[in-house]
Amino acid sequence: ALPIFLHDGQTQPPVQLSEAQLITLMDQQGIGTDATIATHIKTIQDRGYVTYANGKFAPTPLGTALVAAYEELGLSQLAQPNLRAQMEMAMNDIARGTATRQQVVAAASAQYKAIL
Repeated sequence: ALPIFLHDGQTQPPVQLSEAQLITLMDQQGIGTDATIATHIKTIQDRGYVTYANGKFAPTPLGTALVAAYEELGLSQLAQPNLRAQMEMAMNDIARGTATRQQVVAAASAQYKAIL
């Protein structure tokens, strides 16, 4: 039999990010451009997923519940930044002429079907 060890501790609240930290993370993950990052940030605020106060973003109960629901349903990939980054790369491929809209839609549809 394997030994079982219990650890006494407390959960920690989600990390709160400054705008600069959020932008850095978005850039590292390939999300947004200089022209679109502000729009992405505004969207998550408008949808009620985060609040911004005292120079920090904090997840709202809605934002936390959405991620928890994705995880509970086995859809945690929908909350991961790589999904958005892949879509942005595909849009760039269309802009460069290395992919067609139809190719990108077909690939995205296949990806979402695999997840769902």
